[in-house]
Amino acid sequence: MTSSAPNIPRPPWYRRRWVTAALKVVAKALATLLITLLGAVAAIAIAPLTPWFDRALSQWKYVDPTCADPQGLTMLNLRKEGVATVTVSTGEVRPKDSQSDIPAYDGQTAMHSFDGRPGSGWVPTTASPDSEDFSLDALGSFDDSITLDFDSPQQIALVCVLNGNGASWISYMRADRVRTVEVSLSLGDRKPLTSRTSLRTLPEYEIQTRQKLELPGSAPVWQKNEPSYDRLKLTLPERWMGIAVDDPHTIPTIDLPTHQVMLAEVEVWVHAEQ
Repeated sequence: MTSSAPNIPRPPWYRRRWVTAALKVVAKALATLLITLLGAVAAIAIAPLTPWFDRALSQWKYVDPTCADPQGLTMLNLRKEGVATVTVSTGEVRPKDSQSDIPAYDGQTAMHSFDGRPGSGWVPTTASPDSEDFSLDALGSFDDSITLDFDSPQQIALVCVLNGNGASWISYMRADRVRTVEVSLSLGDRKPLTSRTSLRTLPEYEIQTRQKLELPGSAPVWQKNEPSYDRLKLTLPERWMGIAVDDPHTIPTIDLPTHQVMLAEVEVWVHAEQ
């Protein structure tokens, strides 16, 4: 009597190993395609809301404003009447021979610090000593100041300055530059808040750009609004001294330092009215 192997039925085609492996690959590809399509649809749907997200992030200060990108802040027009009263420790507030709100180009009064021109600005009458030792590049014996008394309290979020005479690199090197600025903010009879910022100076053939001042009493990250102030005072206690410049246009004459400091521009940025 002979025996034979049992007759095992073959599995259906959809249960075979190669079919199962192929189905897994197809399922994975379809899942990846579906996720990609859903991402594309979500991106298209969210795109119109991007400006709103930018404003929201700026408002909550996840992005700090800078002089180059003030993040939606508004710059005060300090030449306009009814915004602020300007006073200075020395020098003139506006040209004596003009009542115009837009001063002349080559002026040195306080109002020239708000005219948008780097070659003009406030020049205090306090002169630095006439010294042959030009390595003594910082002097801290000055008390020059410019004060802005605002007609109404302002939410000051950013203050930028243009340091030195920006008419040309020669004018920049000859004039003294501000080394340190002391910022004072106050409201009414409250004790002023102060901070100090060190300003950089640049070598020959370069001209300064706007620099951001450190403000005292800034609001925390989670606080929506900055505090309001009705007085901003900038004091210039230290200077970088100017140097003699061999101007190729005035050969053989060497242009001597001016022994005077210039603050070419002051910009005050506030939160826009809600």
